Amino acid sequence: MPLILMENIIRNFVNGQVTTEVLKGVSLNVEKGEYLSIMGPSGSGKSTLLNLIGLLDLPTSGNYLLDGTPVTSLNDDDLAATRNRVLGFVFQTFHLLKNLNALQNVALPMIYRGMEKTEREILAREALALVGLSERETHFPSQLSGGEQQRVAIARAIVGKPQVLLADEPTGALDSKNSVNIMEIFTRLNKEQGLTIIQVTHDLGVAYYGQRIIFLADGEISKIETVSNEQRQMGEQSLDDGRINSEQAAGGISNG
Repeated sequence: MPLILMENIIRNFVNGQVTTEVLKGVSLNVEKGEYLSIMGPSGSGKSTLLNLIGLLDLPTSGNYLLDGTPVTSLNDDDLAATRNRVLGFVFQTFHLLKNLNALQNVALPMIYRGMEKTEREILAREALALVGLSERETHFPSQLSGGEQQRVAIARAIVGKPQVLLADEPTGALDSKNSVNIMEIFTRLNKEQGLTIIQVTHDLGVAYYGQRIIFLADGEISKIETVSNEQRQMGEQSLDDGRINSEQAAGGISNG
C-alpha cells in the first residue's frame, strides 16, 4: 500500500452563505521513499493539498490513508502525535525562535515527545550534521544567513526521523545559490535516508529535483509528469542561472 493514499479529496471553505471549492476530487498516491513536487498557479489549491497531507487541515469529503491509517478516524490528540512523529515541515519563512540557538531550535520538537535533554541534544546534533551546520549549533538566528536559517529549519523538521518531509516553497526566500544548497540537501535526504519528500513550489527548476511533478489547476490535478534525467539536469542548471516560474511550467514539461 502507498504511504499516502488520497481518493476523491474535496475541500470546501464556507464563509457565510458562500461556499468556495478549493479542491475538487483530488486522488493521489505517494510511495515510500518518493520525491514529489506539486506545482500550480496561485489559488490552484496546492498549499491546501499540502496542509491536508500534513494533517494541518481535514478534507470536507474523500478518503485519506496515511501509512494505512484513515486520517478521519484520528482525534485531535492522535493528529498532533502523528504530526510530531510521522511528518516534518519546512516553510518558506523559517519560523525559528530568535531567543534559542540553532541546537535548541532543532531540539524543540523532541520536548513534546517527553525526551530528556541529553537525548534531545544528541538527535539535534545529528540533524545539524546532516545539513552541514555542526559548527553553527551555538549561533542564534540573527547570527545566521538566510540559507543557514533554512538549513536549521530542515534539521528541526528531520530531528524526529519522520517518514515524510513536507516543504511549502522551501526556496522561496532564498537566492539561487542557497536554493541549490537546499535542493542538494533534500536530494541527499531522499536518496541516503530514504525520506519521502513532498514539496510545493512555483519554481520549475526546484520541481525538477523531484521524481514526479503533480500540476494543479483550479483545484484539480491537470497532469502528472515523471521527471527525466535531462529535466533534472535542466533544473540544476536553471537554479544556477536563475528562476523558471510556473507560468512557463504549464507548457514547458514534456511527457516523460
